[in-house]
Amino acid sequence: MTYYYVVVTNTNNNVNGERTATATSRAVQVSVITTPDAPQNLIAIADGNTVTLSWEAPEDNGGGEIIGYQVSDNIVTLWIDANGNYEHTFERLGFDREYTFKVRAVNFAGAGEVAGLSATTDEEEVVDVDEDEDYNDGYYMEDDSDDNLLLWLGLGTLAPLGTGTGIYFWRRKKRGIN
Repeated sequence: MTYYYVVVTNTNNNVNGERTATATSRAVQVSVITTPDAPQNLIAIADGNTVTLSWEAPEDNGGGEIIGYQVSDNIVTLWIDANGNYEHTFERLGFDREYTFKVRAVNFAGAGEVAGLSATTDEEEVVDVDEDEDYNDGYYMEDDSDDNLLLWLGLGTLAPLGTGTGIYFWRRKKRGIN
């Protein structure tokens, strides 16, 4: 335990009496907050081009409340509020790519130690093409009627004109691997 005290000295030589006085205050407990340890038990689960991270709170919070987590992949760092949520899902990642994920707990002293690991997203699923179906190099249409006129717009959408009923399905052609 450390005690602090103050010594006050009067530098005015014209003052009568003692020139130095000492006063001791009451003891005060001082808490020093440091940055937290790394989050514990970091796990990454890949599902297609999505990776879900989960973790547990750090063993030592540095003496201060954890206010959030910094979560990052190879490109982006995000802020996750510390509301009891120890999970984040990264979506739309590249297929069959390795990513390095990092999680840091944050308190009022700052960001703590890093917990990190690498995970690889799954390979893209390839759908075999039925050789009997009529495919062109881009898109094809299935239509239950021949009564509709179709207008092709520049962004790849269709707008029906005229009368008739029809259901339109536009699919990107996927080629099988030989």
